[in-house]
Amino acid sequence: MAVDACVEAFKQNYPTLMAGTFAGSLVEVSSKSSEFGKIEKLAKQRLFTSSRKTELEVFGRNVVHQVLDGLIGIFDAVAGSKMGRNEA
Repeated sequence: MAVDACVEAFKQNYPTLMAGTFAGSLVEVSSKSSEFGKIEKLAKQRLFTSSRKTELEVFGRNVVHQVLDGLIGIFDAVAGSKMGRNEA
């Protein structure tokens, strides 16, 4: 199973991961690296055919994520202030 292969790669590379010296990816050093490579090649051929479009989609997703993260703090603050008024 792919997840098991990555977990095993994590265990085998734990010291270098924790030291910040691990280079590459767990997928590349896992026992399923060949299969992951085939999936990556197929994805590039059929799913991510335009690098610029993919870049824009990733950028847009990151913007939405950052905005939503910012809103969570506002919602928490509003909820906290409402709770404070209810307790008084």
